[in-house]
Amino acid sequence: IDPDILISKIKDIKATKTYLDISFYPNLTDGEIRRYYTDFYFLPDSYRKRCLSPWMVAYIFPDGSVGPCLSLNYSIGNVKENKFTDIWNGEAALRFRRMLKEKKYFPVCPRCTEFYRF
Repeated sequence: IDPDILISKIKDIKATKTYLDISFYPNLTDGEIRRYYTDFYFLPDSYRKRCLSPWMVAYIFPDGSVGPCLSLNYSIGNVKENKFTDIWNGEAALRFRRMLKEKKYFPVCPRCTEFYRF
């Protein structure tokens, strides 16, 4: 991705008047966008450096598997086999959240938009 082209496109979108509410996350400055796309380890100072996504959302995939995040191939259950509430409050979900709470985030997290969402 060319950061300068992306910056230009974001500015164009923000300048467009629309009835839709368009949000950008991560909502980075121009300098942060350049660093985000040129330095894999860059983490913007303006963000909390903790992933909250597994406490807020779950992803249900076509096969019924439920994942706590989009960036890891990790299933906490399957809605074809168990009730969603049992999966959400189940041991696999709790274990994942405990591990994430301890580590704050995994190496892949800063490259996931969900990291910046909440």
